[in-house]
Amino acid sequence: MLIQYKFILWMFGLILLIGLLFGSRLFSFMDENSQVNRVKHLDGLRFFLAFIVALFHYLLCYFYFHGQAWSDEINRPNYPIVMNMGGLGVAIFFMISGYLFACTQPTSWIMFYQKRFFRIAPVFYLSSIFCIIFAFFIQKNNINTDQLFNTFYYWFDAGITGNKPPLFGLENSNLINAGVTWTLFWEWGFYFSLPVICILRNKIGLLKLSLTILVICTYFISQYNQNYA
Repeated sequence: MLIQYKFILWMFGLILLIGLLFGSRLFSFMDENSQVNRVKHLDGLRFFLAFIVALFHYLLCYFYFHGQAWSDEINRPNYPIVMNMGGLGVAIFFMISGYLFACTQPTSWIMFYQKRFFRIAPVFYLSSIFCIIFAFFIQKNNINTDQLFNTFYYWFDAGITGNKPPLFGLENSNLINAGVTWTLFWEWGFYFSLPVICILRNKIGLLKLSLTILVICTYFISQYNQNYA
């Protein structure tokens, strides 16, 4: 059984090791070739967020392969700190995206969406291909090809629909890659809403728009669905 404080110590040990490794001369070229307009402090923060999200999924995998359901709620009483790391990391990632895009004004929305697509889709497709291969070998003795074309469509939609149906009849196929693509549904929703948000921002101001959206999410949408809020 995992012990929470030992896991946290192990986590900080890994962070220290990674810091020493990437702070060495071996990786100095990464600093030399970094873009001038990047917010390096936020890049550092995003490393920590990605790291704790990865460890959170490690825990879910550990419990899952020891016969428990893929759920953070079951283990939250025994691991209150580490079971909240994933949600914290994702939430702050969303906040950073909002901050970075708050003053955006693309000269071409077509170019903007092209860049977003080519930033997301290639890695998404690679992940989906691995998932399909793994699912095929797991189900090779009991393959179900019903609606295979529709299934593949959702696995290659770059995360826009957020739907990942079973592959070859394998239930919970999305857990092969720990279901990490679920955030892309919200990311694409954010990108598609940006033209409208930019128009409203320019008319009523950034602060008023932000407060209005917060009020709507907190006092109206949350009454029906807290995840959507």
